[in-house]
Amino acid sequence: MKQRGKIAAVTMTYNDGYKIKEWRQWYDEVKSEIDLYIVVDNGSSPDYLQQVKDNFSDSVLIERKNNGGCTAAYNDGIRYALQDKDVDAILIFGNDVRFAKGAISELYKYLYSDKKLGMVGPAMLRKNSEIIEDYGVNMGLFNTKFLY
Repeated sequence: MKQRGKIAAVTMTYNDGYKIKEWRQWYDEVKSEIDLYIVVDNGSSPDYLQQVKDNFSDSVLIERKNNGGCTAAYNDGIRYALQDKDVDAILIFGNDVRFAKGAISELYKYLYSDKKLGMVGPAMLRKNSEIIEDYGVNMGLFNTKFLY
């Protein structure tokens, strides 16, 4: 079994003031499992950006000048995480997602349980329910023929 390496988590945000209280609470519940927390702001208002700075002062904050959408923001965070040679797992951590304590470590263990795995995803339950909303991801490599 691989010794646990460094986990980076990337969260993107954009004027999500209504979420910030729960987001902070849920982050506090699992922050001991995250070694590098990266918050990417997608060009929010100055007032909201200050709330993010106040609530996540122990995090790396990347301030985008404009809203490039989720993909651009997550890519900025992932690019930052990849600069740290000790990071060997990156978690996309939505600011509206709650992980049970220990779940991030379990995802990490599962990721490194089989050399064929390159990505894993959690099961998502409906809020205050035992009903599975989404059950992870299954991505495979496809044979691709490139034409030049």
